[in-house]
Amino acid sequence: MASIVNSFAISGIEGYLVEIETDTIYGQPSISIIGLGDRAIKEASERIQAAIIHQGYEFPKMKIVINLAPGDIKKKGSHFDLGMAIGLLIQSKQVIAEDIDKMGFIGQLSLNGKIRSCSGVLPMVLAARKSGIKKIIVPIENVKEACLVKGVDIYGLTDLKSVVEFLEGEKQVKVGDQNEDIKLEASYDIDFADVKGQEILIEYIVVAAAGGHNMLVIEAGRKSGALITAEYAKKQEKELLAVPNNIYQLESVGTNELIRKGANIYLQEEQLLIQNKISIHKDIQIIKQKDDTNQTELDKVETKIIRILLNQGEKTIEELSGLLNKDKMEILEKVSLMELENKIILQGTSIKLS
Repeated sequence: MASIVNSFAISGIEGYLVEIETDTIYGQPSISIIGLGDRAIKEASERIQAAIIHQGYEFPKMKIVINLAPGDIKKKGSHFDLGMAIGLLIQSKQVIAEDIDKMGFIGQLSLNGKIRSCSGVLPMVLAARKSGIKKIIVPIENVKEACLVKGVDIYGLTDLKSVVEFLEGEKQVKVGDQNEDIKLEASYDIDFADVKGQEILIEYIVVAAAGGHNMLVIEAGRKSGALITAEYAKKQEKELLAVPNNIYQLESVGTNELIRKGANIYLQEEQLLIQNKISIHKDIQIIKQKDDTNQTELDKVETKIIRILLNQGEKTIEELSGLLNKDKMEILEKVSLMELENKIILQGTSIKLS
């Protein structure tokens, strides 16, 4: 009969129970890991074999089959290593453990059998509690994170041998302190968590912020993603440009406030140029050559956008990107300039002719 050891996987932000079923069959020595695992899981066979041998145990010279159940859900991560190694040692009668069905195992193994830390421990421990599992063995580096979940005993261990000794009662391990205060390492005055929706625009802003570019704000509400990014850009000592707008429009509150706080007023396209060569509105992807060929190409893109809006009505950034076969950032910057010239109206991600 196959041995069964509990571990966990993550789907989105939720954890769920995974049963590691291990069986040894007479045949040519090999190890197969099934259950829709990713490459990290497939490579676990080499880590498990090396870890078991280096920790002083025998690796079975048989055909080994390990199944991660449920088998119809894709799984990823190297944190199954510890559970698979324990399951194999139990199946080969090298470890005798009681109440193994009430325990869970999380941890990546090094080739020497050390247990390495892994990500996603918190949702996995929550899934363990929900499944009625009372004891969890985790890498010692993940003990504090795991101890955030009450009602489960957390044991932090450093290597495979110490786990085996703990299971067989030869080693006493202190339960993790669940009353210890966890200090947050960082806090922020402004955060994209305050913004509801606008996922696409946030993606563009993150790309711009990652590149360390200066920033032009055309419209911004009181708590918009653009305004939050502008505050961050100012802290990073980036040049900030803002378009002055009607003081009675909600969309103008942010830009007018930025100007009041010292942002430069945007009046013409030349302000976007760096050293008169690189245009920010192309996100350093296009060198703005001042010749007729490049100007003609820009006019072609603009003409195509207007023709699409005229014939097909309102479109989103993604739709224009697909129709024109161009990068979404390039389309966004182009339509932003077109809006400044009153050729189109940009409302969120929807674009229409003015």
